Amino acid sequence: RVHGETRVATRTCLLRMRAKATAGILLALAAAAIAAHSLPLYKHEKHIFLLGDEIEGTAGGRWAFVDPVIGERLQRRGLHFEQQLGAPSGTYPLPIYGSYSVTGSYYAHVELGTPGQMQVLLCDTGSSDLAVFSAGCVGCPSQPSSAWYNPANSPSYQALLCNAPHVTCQGCERGTNVCLFEDSYGDGSYWLGAVSSDAFAIPNTTLAATIQFGKIVQAGKQIPTSYFQTGIWGLAFGALSAWGGIPAFTQLVDDGELYPAFSMCLGSMDKGTMTLGMPAVDLSLFQFTPIVTDTYYTVNLTGLATMGSTISATAMAANNFTIFDSGTTVVILAPAILSELRDIWTASCKRNKLVGLCGLPEGQTIFDGNCFVMTEAEVAAYPAIEFQVANITNGFLSIGPDAYLVPQVSNGVTYYCLYVASLGDTPISILGETFLSQYHVLYDVANNRVGVGSVDTCPYVPHPPYIPAPGPAPSPSKSGPWHLHLLLIIVIGGGVVLVGAAVAFIVYSRRSKTGRSYREIN
Repeated sequence: RVHGETRVATRTCLLRMRAKATAGILLALAAAAIAAHSLPLYKHEKHIFLLGDEIEGTAGGRWAFVDPVIGERLQRRGLHFEQQLGAPSGTYPLPIYGSYSVTGSYYAHVELGTPGQMQVLLCDTGSSDLAVFSAGCVGCPSQPSSAWYNPANSPSYQALLCNAPHVTCQGCERGTNVCLFEDSYGDGSYWLGAVSSDAFAIPNTTLAATIQFGKIVQAGKQIPTSYFQTGIWGLAFGALSAWGGIPAFTQLVDDGELYPAFSMCLGSMDKGTMTLGMPAVDLSLFQFTPIVTDTYYTVNLTGLATMGSTISATAMAANNFTIFDSGTTVVILAPAILSELRDIWTASCKRNKLVGLCGLPEGQTIFDGNCFVMTEAEVAAYPAIEFQVANITNGFLSIGPDAYLVPQVSNGVTYYCLYVASLGDTPISILGETFLSQYHVLYDVANNRVGVGSVDTCPYVPHPPYIPAPGPAPSPSKSGPWHLHLLLIIVIGGGVVLVGAAVAFIVYSRRSKTGRSYREIN
C-alpha cells in the first residue's frame, strides 16, 4: 500500500521494433527537418507512384505519377490498373487476428508454395521482408512444427543465388552459392536462412504472385512469438529489406495485381481487417498526412496536447522522427515529449488525483513501468492525449485512457499498465498498435500519404476459426532486478543508396519492488 493505493510492481514490456534500417537512413532520419522526396516502391528499379503529373488509366480514370514517362513504362509492362481511386473493384479485404492488449501483435493468413501452405504472419508496417520458419529449423519457436513452411512440398520453391537480381546477400553458402540473410535482435536472439522465392497467395482472393522471402533455418535463443505465428510480413518500403529485395506487397503491385495502397483496421481478436488495394470507402471521411521518407511510414508530428496544455516547441524539436508501426505494441514518445507530458499530468494532481502518479515518488509511478489496481472511474480520470500531425486537423487524432491504460490480470487481480513509453534517450516517436487500433489507417503509397479515418469506416469480413485461441496470459515471474535497455544493431552491407540493414530490438523494463513482472511481446 502506497499512499492508500494498491499497486503491483513492475511489468516487463518487451517491445520488438522489427524495423530495418541502414546507417544512411538513420542519419537522414536524425535530421531536424526532413523534406518529402521521391517514393520508390523498392530499391533497384525506381518505379515511383506519386501525386504529380497525371496520365490516363485504362479504365478511364486518372492515375497520379510523379512522371508520366514512368507511368507509361509501367503500363507497357502490364501495370494496367482496373479501378479508379476509391472505387470498390480491385479491393481485397482479409481478416487479421490479434489484439495489442492480449497477443501483442496482429496476424494474417497467407499461402506460400504450390500447393499453398497456410502461414500465420505478423503484419508489420515497420519492416519490409516476409520471412517464415521452415521445416527442420533449429531453435525456432516451440509451436507445432507441422505449421512451418516446407519447401520440399512445393515444386515451385527456389533458393535464390548470390548473383540473382534484386538481392544484396549478407553471405553466400559454400558449394551452392545460395544467398543468405541474418536478422539479429538486441536480446541476443537472431534468425538466419536462405533468400528464396515461391508462389504467394491471399486466401479467398485472386491475388497471387511469385515473391522473394526469407526461409528461416536457424534461430538463436528463443524467438518470442504468440498466437501460433509462423513468420512475419513486412509491409514497409523495400529500402528496409535485409537483403535489398522486393517486398511481397510491392511484387503484387508490380505484377499488376494490385493498386499501390492498403489499409488496416486492427480491431480486437476477431474483428480486424486489412484491405489490399484502395478500400471501398468514402475518402472524404479520411484526413491525410504526407509520408516524408521512403523507408518507414514516417510522418511529421507537429505537436502533442493534453489537459488543455501543449508540449513545448523545444520538446517537439527534440523528436527526430515519427513512424506509424503496426509491429510495435505501445506508443513511443521522444524523451523530451514524454517528460513534459508527465509534468502536465503531475501538475494537475491537486484537482485531479491520478492513481499511479499523484503522491508517488519518481521510480514508483505508472510512468516507471509500474501497474496499478484502478476502478473504472479512476481509469476515466486520466486525460486524452492529442496527436497533432501535419495536414490533419488539430483534435482529430487522440487516444483516451481506455486505449493507453491496458488491463493485465495476475492471480485474479486486474492491474492497469501505461502503454506510453520512451526508448531511453533515443529521440524518436512511434505510433504503435495502441494508437493505430483506434483508427482506420490507409497507407496510400500511390499518393505518398497516410490517411486516418474513424473505425466506423472499417469493413468487416468473416474470420474463419482456423487460428487456435491464444494461450493464457503469461504469469508474473519471480526474477531479479530489471533495467531499461536499448540496443540497436546495424549490419553494414553493400549498395549504392542504401548500405546495409539494422534490426532494433527494444527491451523496456523496470525494477520490481516485489520481484514480480509482466511480459508482453509485440
